[in-house]
Amino acid sequence: MKKGVALKGSITIFLAMIFTVLLAFVCVLLENARVSSAASKAEGITYMGLDSCFAEYAKELFDEYGVMYIWSDEQSLIEHLNTLADYNCQNKIKDIYGLRLQSIDMEYRENALDNGGKDFESQVYRYMKYKLGEDALNGLADKVKEKSGLLKDAEKVSDVYNKITECSDEFKDAEECVLNVSKSVEKLDEAGRDAEEMVVGVTSSVDKTDMENKYSEYKTWSETTLKIMADIKQNTDEFDRKSENAGKKAEDIQRYLADTKEDMDEDVYQSLETEVSDICNKFNDADGYGIQACKKMTEESEKGLKELDKYMDDYASGGFCDVEKASSISELAANIKLSDIGLNIEYAETNGDKSDDVSDKVNNMLDGGILKLVVKEPDKLSDKSMKDSEIISEEMEEYSGEDSVIRKAVFGQYILDHLKNYTETVENTGLCYEVEYVISGKQADKENLAYVAKKIAALRSGFNMISIFRDSVKEKETYVMAAAIAGVTGMPLVIKVVQIGLISSWAMAESVADVRNLMDGKKVAVIKSPEQWNLSLQQITNIGGVTKEEDDRGGLGYGDYLRFLLSMQKYSDQIKRTMNIIQLNMQKRYNEEFKFSNCINSVQVRCEYTVKKLFNNFAPSFATGDGYSIPISQKYRY
Repeated sequence: MKKGVALKGSITIFLAMIFTVLLAFVCVLLENARVSSAASKAEGITYMGLDSCFAEYAKELFDEYGVMYIWSDEQSLIEHLNTLADYNCQNKIKDIYGLRLQSIDMEYRENALDNGGKDFESQVYRYMKYKLGEDALNGLADKVKEKSGLLKDAEKVSDVYNKITECSDEFKDAEECVLNVSKSVEKLDEAGRDAEEMVVGVTSSVDKTDMENKYSEYKTWSETTLKIMADIKQNTDEFDRKSENAGKKAEDIQRYLADTKEDMDEDVYQSLETEVSDICNKFNDADGYGIQACKKMTEESEKGLKELDKYMDDYASGGFCDVEKASSISELAANIKLSDIGLNIEYAETNGDKSDDVSDKVNNMLDGGILKLVVKEPDKLSDKSMKDSEIISEEMEEYSGEDSVIRKAVFGQYILDHLKNYTETVENTGLCYEVEYVISGKQADKENLAYVAKKIAALRSGFNMISIFRDSVKEKETYVMAAAIAGVTGMPLVIKVVQIGLISSWAMAESVADVRNLMDGKKVAVIKSPEQWNLSLQQITNIGGVTKEEDDRGGLGYGDYLRFLLSMQKYSDQIKRTMNIIQLNMQKRYNEEFKFSNCINSVQVRCEYTVKKLFNNFAPSFATGDGYSIPISQKYRY
């Protein structure tokens, strides 16, 4: 048996191999730790760079309007971030990482105009929430709902009276038909209404020449009478059509009122319901003129006269003095009762002068422009206007964010806090009447102010109508005047129609006076007491002489009406126009090149960094060339 030979140095070799493996393992751990640390540093550098960039927000925009944006284009932002990242990669003491920035790409960028100004709206909401507090926000929403409820009632009142005016206009047209019928009946009187008398003249003639002359007179009379009857039939048919249309519209008003009852103040609803019911009841009795009876008698007489014409033609062309035919003609003529054709009224000319009509006065007054009526010094109104190139609304999409009652209330408060209106204008602005622009969207200050004045006047008109109907003295005054100018006497519906027109005109004139007081800084009661009323029915053109020394108790001011108009506006338009005003003011005050389209609120960048190798022989497989690649994707927003 051979003895084993011991190999010298085997343990040393074994230990050397183990040491080599351990050394490689340690080097790999160190390299991985260094690369991981470098990746963390790269992420921190990227974030710090973005943080530094976003710290350079437009300070004036934040100070005045509470929103934060970088005012920069994409390329300038990348270059600035590149400079900051390069600087932070440097280590002046000992650079153990060898971290270097290779490239920066913009993966995502959102500016202030994107998504219809969604970020702008969100910043405004957060700003107002911080400024006012959570409880105040909820209280503001309740306040808006309360006042909006009152003013929505005004809109509904105006809607109802507009509908009443429509059906009243329809019946006024029908009344013209009645007047035409009445005049036609008078023409029958003038033409001679006795068919028997005309027939006797022909049948009792003793010679042919006299008979022919009498027959010619009869034919002239017959043609005239038939033409008059045709006019009566045409006007009675037209009356039926227009009355039916008016009646349907009156019923539609009742249905509309019933549908809105739950959302309307009880007192307001009761006042409207009483008026509408009264009108509908009168429409149901619209044939108090006796139009249908007149139409029926006209048709019967027309039929009888046409038949009589045939007998008369036959008699005139036949044998002279035919006793049998003469007897039949006389019998037929006796059955034609032209005297029964008539109405239950007597036509009377208008007692009032058209030039003194209240409606004409109000319309003529408003034709001159509402601003001349509601502003004390119209010549001093702002002439500022916005150029087409300054309107950013066309660049924006529709707003895609939340559209709740509370957010609209908060945004409306933001507008009232940060934008100026007619009662508080300043010089250094793009437009003087900024809140009015947000509501109306016109390019010129005067157009915006006129639009808002008309809107408020329409709201006030509805409540002023209610005030008139609640005041028995005013209601009676309008009735007396309506009866005086009604044109046809004795018909309650006609008088009611005219009265409603008078009330509508008086209420509108009073509402213009209200707008004048509101724009003068006074408060006006929602539904007025007699003592709070401004204009008499005879003095509706004296709006310029109306001045209030003090506010009405419990009244609303100009700002309350602006708040309501804002709450009823399309939210997307409101956001766009607010941003438009802010952009104009920033250009006017600080930099004429300022644009929201260059205001960045959110970015996501991808930065490529490299880290040099320290242990080349033990570099992991993902290393390429002389270093490692570290991609960093970072998002930042206000």
